[in-house]
Amino acid sequence: MLGDSPILDPPGISRDSRRPETALSVVELKVIRQRLLAGQESKASRGELFKRLPIGYALDAVGKVMFHPDQRVFEAIQLVFTKFRELWSVRQTFQWFRDHDVELPANPIQGTKLAWKIPSQSLIRDILCNPFYAGAYVWARRPTTTRLVDGRLEKRQGAMCPAEECRVFIRDHHVGYVDWAAYEENRRMIRRNSVNWTGDESMAAVRAGQGLLVGLLRCGHCGRKLHVRYWGGRGTHARYLCVGDYADGGQ
Repeated sequence: MLGDSPILDPPGISRDSRRPETALSVVELKVIRQRLLAGQESKASRGELFKRLPIGYALDAVGKVMFHPDQRVFEAIQLVFTKFRELWSVRQTFQWFRDHDVELPANPIQGTKLAWKIPSQSLIRDILCNPFYAGAYVWARRPTTTRLVDGRLEKRQGAMCPAEECRVFIRDHHVGYVDWAAYEENRRMIRRNSVNWTGDESMAAVRAGQGLLVGLLRCGHCGRKLHVRYWGGRGTHARYLCVGDYADGGQ
């Protein structure tokens, strides 16, 4: 029967002779991948690599960055910066959009039209903190490191880097909704407002804090994981709180 007959190699080709070819193909794939990555980095170094433009921007016929041709989109993004300069608070800016039912455009899923919705607080913060809106081109803002874990190589994405510390940073690359000085001033104000809300010990491994119940407690009302905040003169007294639906305009 066919299942009982041995599998024979083609005439003139042994199994040992096929192994180097297999190894060579793996090496070639790695070389091709490295060349593709090098090509991407070279294109990024020229400020020409765009995986996805932030809302409010588009490419013209020659591939240069310009404001979105839809005037409604342009004015909506501009309004975010205008309101923040009036209120000087991400939270208050978000609350203004929510209270007045003012929608912002959102990046659509590929193949769909531009979506409009009431923004979340994180969307407001992302727009204000994105250096692209200040006319700067940034690449590799979240560096990836490779580590050996249990005998296997694992890639881990690091924290967001300041624009100036990224592998590619080009000032005045394109037109901005604000200038660089205004962008830095906005960032300073955001950091100043959130000085007591930096760090989220409950979302990762226990670090240097004194809280022993990090990641273990949940809210008795909504079931959300409690966040830890440190208070006191030395910042060592742990308190646990539930953010609830604060980011969506609730309590």
